[in-house]
Amino acid sequence: MPLSIIIPALNEAAALPGLLETLGTLSPPPLEIILVDGGSSDATVRLAEAGGLTVLQAGGAGRAAQMNAGAAAARGDMFCFLHADTNVPQDFARLAEMVLADRRTAIAGFISVMRGP
Repeated sequence: MPLSIIIPALNEAAALPGLLETLGTLSPPPLEIILVDGGSSDATVRLAEAGGLTVLQAGGAGRAAQMNAGAAAARGDMFCFLHADTNVPQDFARLAEMVLADRRTAIAGFISVMRGP
């Protein structure tokens, strides 16, 4: 069950390097990582492209439009939507596949722990 990670973003240049570092260590890696930009005026798009992410521009304003655009373009069997300031465990793709392998599970989430400023 291949995993597509979708990141709706708007002016996330400060947070994106940390996420890119985290995503680069995932084992196994996801099928794809898509950043859907909502019209950033900072270096968000440049950083995402330099990090090897597929970058799309949202067709409309707002997070829902970004998420829908990412889902429409994604090729995976599972979708994970992440904020740019999210950290996930190194075995995240395996964990997502394990949880969603139970066909009675249609949606899953994880506990948010807030740290830092």
